[in-house]
Amino acid sequence: MKKLLLFIAVFLTPSAFSTELIESAFGVKLGSTFTETKVKIGSTSGEIPLYRLTPKNPVSSLKNYAVILTPKSDQIVEIWAWNKFSDGAKCKQTLKQIEAALDRKYLSLKNEYTFGGMALYSEGERTIKADCPISFGSDPLYLQYKDKTQDALRISEKNESENLQGL
Repeated sequence: MKKLLLFIAVFLTPSAFSTELIESAFGVKLGSTFTETKVKIGSTSGEIPLYRLTPKNPVSSLKNYAVILTPKSDQIVEIWAWNKFSDGAKCKQTLKQIEAALDRKYLSLKNEYTFGGMALYSEGERTIKADCPISFGSDPLYLQYKDKTQDALRISEKNESENLQGL
């Protein structure tokens, strides 16, 4: 009887550890070809262009959306969403709400050994990072989905246009 109850508990009830793969955010898939008109809205601190994204499934607490693309094939490398708050407490409160939603979907992918209040989820070559980094003047919340395989393709495509023969 104990074995039957254990079997039912483990195999016939939804598991608290079930998870989805990191594939998409806001209705856009990592690795897919970007089909919107490319409008550059800024760049990362490493001078990588950010292009405006119109999300199919926006989140009300996030106001800005962008993607990082491979330079030739326009494949989606990263999906970003962010908002700026007037104070750190509001940023951290919103981060906790986003983290709770991500936990429901990706709990078994969560990295419990992060620094500060950052939430980090990883599955193979894909990661999700949510954070309220220290800033001056406003408190931003960033949510970033990244595909490391696509990032390697982005670098490779960029290198094709560079003269690296002298190395």
